[in-house]
Amino acid sequence: MVPMFHILMNPTRTRIMRFLALNGPSDRNRISARLGISPSAAGHHMAVLEHAGLIQRRPDTKTNITRGVPFEADKYAIQGYIRAIAEHLLSIDAAPEDQG
Repeated sequence: MVPMFHILMNPTRTRIMRFLALNGPSDRNRISARLGISPSAAGHHMAVLEHAGLIQRRPDTKTNITRGVPFEADKYAIQGYIRAIAEHLLSIDAAPEDQG
């Protein structure tokens, strides 16, 4: 759970996930332009998100390879992580408080 919190604590990564979830599939160059970050920074954060399973490459034979491969948010993976985080937080709430 800690690595996922670390991944999601980065505001650029959450902005990328939000952008993909709201706008649908998009490539690195469009994401970087819309979010005001460099393409290399976008690519780095997208690689981290892809490795975590939160976004995925969308196979599309119509895409011009020089523009980049479109990515999309993996909504099922995101929902699974949200459930896991909620369960974790509920288990903390249910634990007896430290009386010092």
